[in-house]
Amino acid sequence: MFRQLDSARERGSVWVMGPPGAGKTSLAASYWRARRLAGVWYDIDPGDADPASFFHYLSLAAPKPRGKHPAPLLTLTPEYLADLVGLCLGAQAGEERLRVVVRDGGFSRFRRAAQTPFNLIFEARA
Repeated sequence: MFRQLDSARERGSVWVMGPPGAGKTSLAASYWRARRLAGVWYDIDPGDADPASFFHYLSLAAPKPRGKHPAPLLTLTPEYLADLVGLCLGAQAGEERLRVVVRDGGFSRFRRAAQTPFNLIFEARA
C-alpha cells in the first residue's frame, strides 16, 4: 500500500476513504511516519455540526497552496450554505460525485490510485 501511496503522491493529492474501522488513520499515520512527511488528517464525527468550524480549522491545518496554479482551500461563505450536503462529501457520496467535486475544485485529473477491500485512495492533479 505504501508504494501505491508513493505513486499517488508524485502526481497530486491523496484522498483515503473507507468504512469505520478499516484502518484509514493507521495507514495515514504509519505512512507519514515511515516517509517522514507532514500531512493533514481531519477526523469528524456526527457531533461536529458546525461547517464553518470545519473549514476554518482545516484551512489552518492544511499546507499553503503550491504549484503552477495554487488554489487556496474553499472558504465557507453564505452561498454554500444552501448545499452543504453537496459541498461536504464522505465515502457515501460515491466515486463519481467525488470526481465532480474535485474537478469543480480546479483539478483536471482524478483517478482511483489504489483499492483494498476496505479503502479507496484517489489521486487528484491540477
